[in-house]
Formats: sequence, C-alpha cells, structure tokens
Amino acid sequence: MLRHICAPLTNKTAAVLTALQVKVDVKANRADQYTVATASFKNKKNAAWKEIRSKLAESAPSGDSCYYCERDRFRDIEHILPKRHYPERCFDWENYLYACTICNQDCKSDKYAVIDKKGSLIEFDRSYPIGKLPPSGIHALINLRTEDPLDFLKLDFDTGFFVAIGGSLSKTRAKFTRDLFGLNAGELPRVRKSAFVTFEAYLEKWQQAYRAGNATLATHLCAEILKLPHPTVLVEIRRQAANSPQLSALIAGLPNHVGIRP
Repeated sequence: MLRHICAPLTNKTAAVLTALQVKVDVKANRADQYTVATASFKNKKNAAWKEIRSKLAESAPSGDSCYYCERDRFRDIEHILPKRHYPERCFDWENYLYACTICNQDCKSDKYAVIDKKGSLIEFDRSYPIGKLPPSGIHALINLRTEDPLDFLKLDFDTGFFVAIGGSLSKTRAKFTRDLFGLNAGELPRVRKSAFVTFEAYLEKWQQAYRAGNATLATHLCAEILKLPHPTVLVEIRRQAANSPQLSALIAGLPNHVGIRP
C-alpha cells in the first residue's frame, strides 16, 4: 500500500458532489441521510463520476489496480469512511479511493473502528444501528489519501508480509488496516515475493545498461519498471536500501523518481 495523491476535481464536478451532499445533510436523522446517500451514490454514470473515476485511476497502481491489495481486479470508486456510519462524508472527494470489490465488499464492507482515549480498539460493522452516531476516537483505518501507510507498515521481503512498526497507536492502526483487507493472507505474500524477484531482475538489467553508458536502454528500463505491478515493493526496495548493501547496489544511480514514496 502507498499513499495516493490525486489531482483536484474541476469546479464543475466539485459542485456536483456538493449538491449531492446537501441533499443528504438536509435530512433530519442519520438513518434518512444514509438512505438518500445510498440511493444517490448508486447512480454514478454522469460526466462528474467519469472524472472522479478517471482521477482516482490516474493515481492507482499499474493497471488501474486496487489501492489496498494492488491487484488488478474489479475495482471501482469506494469510500474510506463507510457511508453507512458516516453519511456526512458520502460525497466528499477526499473520502474516495480506487478499491477492488474483494477488498471493499468482501473484506471491508461496513466494518470500521476507532481508537478511544484508553487506546482500546472499538470495532463496529453493519450491525451497528444506522441512525446512531459512530463511536468517537482516532480513526483506526490508515487513510491512503492523506497518510503514508509506510509510516505504519514495513514489507518483509523474506515472507512477503507487512509488519506493523512504530509506537503502540501506530501498530494498532497498522494491524487493523492490514488485517481488515487480509493483506498477509492467501496468495498476496507470495505475489509480493514474486514481485520482488521481478523488480530485482529489472533493476539488475538497468544497472548493466547504466554502467555500460547505454542511456537509451536505461531510460526504457526505468519506464518499464514503473509499469510493473505492486509498486509498494519497489518503494520498499529503495527505503530499505539504506540498511542493505544488496539493495543499495541495485538502486545505485537510479533516478530519484523511480521508487519514490508518494
């Protein structure tokens, strides 16, 4: 997972979202707000939604992939804060990202959590009453639009697992986010390990071209590297190179924009 900085919307599209949110906010209770928000969000077919989808896709991993698992499968516009619990954020541009249906519907659905003043994780899902305010506290889910998940997680190249890092609060948020989307489950660790092997091979080819003074081939290989799936692996290679002679040799001389943290 990486942070995704999306281009701002045009004034016209931003106005469309504002108008839709007003229709939600004028309802007297949260249950009615959710009903209106859900009905309006289902109708995502006009030019405004085309722009929203396009700008989210522009920031997505290679192949317009899911922001969470970085796999190219059935992705669409999804909410960070679920509209069921936060209807007031249903049409907030900053609350949108590109996610596959497996991560968003099968894994996340309406599950969410906050961390209270005692540091306890309070989880809630679709069984939580629609009309009731959600619990207060720090949002446990790492926000990929505003936060760098690599401040909370580190990729272990040997296992392909994401490991929680930082203090107690950071680790709680990291584990909740990682486990919510099953990022260490199933085939994903193996896929990330395979991606590491692929990046390593391309970087070795780049090093050969770079040392041989073949600027044309080196530039071509950089472009190809940036198209490879699972860019988090590349970013982690650059980050962890400071503590690894092997990785440091792979990226020596590599242009700064290749593998940079967003």
